[in-house]
Amino acid sequence: MGLLALFLLLAIAAVSLGSLRFARERVAADLTLAERVAERQLDQDQARLVQAARVLSADFGFRDAIASGDAPTINSALGNNARRIRANAAIVLDLDGRVLASTLDGALGADPGLHALFLRARDHGGADGIVTFAGRPRIVVVSPVLAPVAIAWVVLGFDLDDATVRQMAGLTGSEVAVLTQTPGGDQLSATSVDSSQRLELARALAEPPSVDEENRLRLHFDGSEYLALRVPVDSGGGTSVVLLQSVDAALAPYQRLVGALAGLLALAFLAAAFASRWVARTVSEPIQRLADAADAVSHGDYAQTLPDDTQDEIGRLSASFNAMSRAVAAREDQISRLAYTDLLTGLANRAGIQRDGADLLAGAREHGAVVVDINIARFKTINDTLGYDVGDQVICEVARRLRQMLREDDPVARLSGDNFAILITGPLAQDLAGLHQRIEDRFASPVEVSGTPLDMSLAVGMARFPEHGSDMGQLLRNAEIALHVAKRRQSGYAVYAPELEQNRRTHLSLLSELRHAVERDELRVYLQPKVQVRSGAVHSAEALVRWVHPQRGLIPPGEFIPFAEQAGRIGMLTRWMLFNVMRLTRELAEEGEPLRVSVNVAAQDVQDARFPAEIDDLLVRSGASPEHLRLEITESGVMDNPERALAVLHDLRDRGFSLSLDDFGTGYSSLAYLRRLPVAELKIDRSFIHGMHEDGEAAQLVRSTIGLGHTLGLSVVAEGVELAQEWQLLQDFRCDEIQGFYASRPLPVEDFLRWRAEHAPFLAQRAQHALS
Repeated sequence: MGLLALFLLLAIAAVSLGSLRFARERVAADLTLAERVAERQLDQDQARLVQAARVLSADFGFRDAIASGDAPTINSALGNNARRIRANAAIVLDLDGRVLASTLDGALGADPGLHALFLRARDHGGADGIVTFAGRPRIVVVSPVLAPVAIAWVVLGFDLDDATVRQMAGLTGSEVAVLTQTPGGDQLSATSVDSSQRLELARALAEPPSVDEENRLRLHFDGSEYLALRVPVDSGGGTSVVLLQSVDAALAPYQRLVGALAGLLALAFLAAAFASRWVARTVSEPIQRLADAADAVSHGDYAQTLPDDTQDEIGRLSASFNAMSRAVAAREDQISRLAYTDLLTGLANRAGIQRDGADLLAGAREHGAVVVDINIARFKTINDTLGYDVGDQVICEVARRLRQMLREDDPVARLSGDNFAILITGPLAQDLAGLHQRIEDRFASPVEVSGTPLDMSLAVGMARFPEHGSDMGQLLRNAEIALHVAKRRQSGYAVYAPELEQNRRTHLSLLSELRHAVERDELRVYLQPKVQVRSGAVHSAEALVRWVHPQRGLIPPGEFIPFAEQAGRIGMLTRWMLFNVMRLTRELAEEGEPLRVSVNVAAQDVQDARFPAEIDDLLVRSGASPEHLRLEITESGVMDNPERALAVLHDLRDRGFSLSLDDFGTGYSSLAYLRRLPVAELKIDRSFIHGMHEDGEAAQLVRSTIGLGHTLGLSVVAEGVELAQEWQLLQDFRCDEIQGFYASRPLPVEDFLRWRAEHAPFLAQRAQHALS
């Protein structure tokens, strides 16, 4: 209806504008016709005056009176003829243009318009035109009095006054005004309008004119719009006749037509409104019911149903809506279930245990509760080595064992890939060590997947309610902090304590400052000597990084290196260490004190095919030789992707670098992989060295490892040697080098060089004594 109303209004506006344009065109045409009629009227008046002047000039008595200078006779004849032809002025001029007789009162004076017409008449034997003299615009005829030559000139004038222009207005159908040019501007001399409108018309004509494209004037007076045409009628341009026609008057018939049309359109609009209202009530009520039902569904009310017993479009739409509502309700249930459930195991997810645990915690304040975060150790290795299908089976088996271990109402959740959480309430929550033992017992037996037994090792973090958190979100977070501590300490399980979080924040703060530590030269290279067991000589050392923090002082590597590995910053440290060690070995070689320095290489670098090229760049920048460097790698770094790691290691060896396998015995590599590794050195982990002088099995294991290394053509280094008994046993086992506090702690470079110079004789003597 709004569009229809707009269309009708536009239609009425178009008709109105068209009518206005047509009315203006009609007025313009009428003005053109009026101009021709007015010009014809003036021509007829001039012709009549010319004929009257000729009659007067031919009158014998008049000529005789002029010839004899009989003034009374001249005046009498002049006045009689002027009255007869209704001339407003009659004048007799001598041959020089002086007035001999006149019907006008007062002196005529030297009127320029009349004088110019007289001169033209004298030159052409007569003249006529419209001129202004004696203060009035007049139609004037100048004719000679011949006897038989010109003896005088007779002038007849007909005023263009209000009566004349009203007659002209009657003939032209237009309002008429006569304008006379004066020094002060155009002056309204005569007009056909009423005297009450005369002043307003004069004011409108005096304003600057608005002219259309046809040079017609546009005037506004008496509350109406007029089109006017100005016709100059004086050869000198001093007098003009203005023809005016009212546009509003011409528009009035069309306005009545537009009014009638508007009435008809209004009736049509009301009829259309009534009909559309009836149609809308028939169609929109079912649609409104459908809209209300859809709104209810959008707010979660899926019980809405619509009548669908009709076969029309509304009935089919209602049936489709009912089916959609049921389907949406079913999907909402499924989405809600998926939002709180882990698809693989059927356990709750993080959101699920938070929702279920909130209700249990509300009633657990008396006996307490504990949230346990459990992580499967080495799960990534299982996935990478045996495949994700096996990994999924392991996850499902872990979920099954956890579910069997607990009561039915204890929530169990899978938080992420290899992380689980349980919430335990009641007395069991008070004995955390017993709870951990119970978990260990449950996973003591291997998980068998496709006939392959897999030992399960778990890391556990615990947070108690309400001491460590008042809601599930906080308890899960704190249990995760404890889990990370348990994994770092390799302690099996850890219980949350506020200082753990402070330590975690400190580590995060250090990690953010680590990049600036490199830029500000806060890192230092420390060297720990590697002593040859048989000779006591020190030809090599291991480079270790230390951080001298401007506020915290000396920070040991265990405080920041593990977090740098987790955050992906370890590569930056490795490259800093390599460059500085390369520069150190070059300087020592130039001083005649060559030293082979071992540098630990991160697992991610071992897996990076670009790493050898980066080391080449460091060698060029430092000017060092690869023979003075030994790169230490770990078993775990190789086993993440053995084939890729082997390619990188062979590339490094081909460049002249010596490789060492660090922490041997703590990883999971087989002899087959060990044979393929291009290493020149094995380093036995300190966990095997410590206490071996009191443990025969440990000593035998170390002896076998040394023998294995020598069989493979490798030199063997024992780490963590702290006692003379350990030195003696390693010497007996023919170990090549030792490294540990028994020889020296890690030292700054200057202290290391001083130590080597001072202790070399003692170490040689010690070795000889041990051999003897």
